[in-house]
Amino acid sequence: MANTVQGSAIFLDLPFPVDHNDYDFEDARIIVIKEDPKILPLESIKEHYKQSIAPVQFQRPESWSPKEKKGFWQSLLMNRIEGVIVVVDIEAALHRIEQIDPFDRSVELYKHLWNKGYEYIVLDGNNRLRFLLALLSDEWAIPEGNYEYIRDIHDGSTTGFRVTRKRNKFSDLPKTVQNVLKKRCCIISKYTQIGYAGLSSVFTATNSGVFPNPQELRNASNSLWSDYVRHLDNKLTVSGLLNLIFADPTRRYCGQDWITECLDFALNAVEEELDDDDELVLRCQGITQGSKNTLYKSTFLSKSEQSNYISVFNDISQYVQQMIQDNILDKVALTRKSTVQNLFWMACNGVNTYEQACDAVKLHETEYLRKDRFFTDVYEFGESEEVFGDDLTFKNSCEGSRKMNIEHRYLILSEIIRKVNVEVNEPIAKVLAVK
Repeated sequence: MANTVQGSAIFLDLPFPVDHNDYDFEDARIIVIKEDPKILPLESIKEHYKQSIAPVQFQRPESWSPKEKKGFWQSLLMNRIEGVIVVVDIEAALHRIEQIDPFDRSVELYKHLWNKGYEYIVLDGNNRLRFLLALLSDEWAIPEGNYEYIRDIHDGSTTGFRVTRKRNKFSDLPKTVQNVLKKRCCIISKYTQIGYAGLSSVFTATNSGVFPNPQELRNASNSLWSDYVRHLDNKLTVSGLLNLIFADPTRRYCGQDWITECLDFALNAVEEELDDDDELVLRCQGITQGSKNTLYKSTFLSKSEQSNYISVFNDISQYVQQMIQDNILDKVALTRKSTVQNLFWMACNGVNTYEQACDAVKLHETEYLRKDRFFTDVYEFGESEEVFGDDLTFKNSCEGSRKMNIEHRYLILSEIIRKVNVEVNEPIAKVLAVK
């Protein structure tokens, strides 16, 4: 690793752009070491693991719904909670990794969290741990109702009690119930030597039971792409764009997944080249989980490319919010995922001003709502071409990301760009073939 950068602070808000040559993401072959799992009572867990955190690199934010919390509460009462809570001892891991490889990315992460007062990183079981800490600290209000609990595991009977609206905290429960629940046990698996690559792999392995979705795995990958997408995710959350598009952009990292799709669309989905007759040959590929995984494994962007895409995302965030204020279109249409994604692509390919963006989304909505124009109506095929897509509307194409959908979107969006930007040179008149 280049000595100009000691560790990676990208996830600690180091501003992009960065020089990817300064960062080495190869596995330093740091052996991962953990203690034997321990069975601890809840009162001990509250005491020892209250200063814990689940960094965004490896865990999505706490995501349990009230229904899920109540379900876990009832399982706790009946002594039926399962699963291992996996943690990293920050102090121990920092001490060991500094001796083995002081330039590993984990060193700066550990230092940052330790200086903020955290003692443990949670790699799995964060929702369970956060719930237990909130319950035992009187931060969770128990839903009003009648409950039963198992008092003696050797006795098959249950005992009932009631929680009222005004007395709904753990400290309000009957003392017997409190004492029994404090002695309920969880399994803790603690890592004491683990580098950044190990954090990524352990997160993936420990989530094999309730497997993370593809974006959660990409987020935990040891690459600059994961840092860059998190950086964009943070900027678009602060700007308000993601909250306009998604009810909760952090849930299953759907906001990050959308950003990744935007980048994959702009960078890889469409390739244009000229044949020997100076006519355009178009090569398209679908946007899939596989293509997004490939993006995260590809060579990272140059500094100018990083800055460019940050700028484009910033522009469309401002455009969309200004359009809502100016009543350019209905808010639902302006904040549709595919509409904003297509606007991003157009902003990367010739829509440069707010006025052009307004004209573009109006034309986009007209095409989106049309039921009389299909893929075959906008594509000029050669005589020998076999034609498919005579029932595919632009709306259909916007709702999917197969190869044909991408081709259709490209053709319509290119047409819109030509209409709104007279300074853009007319592209080649005919697309001869799709490879």
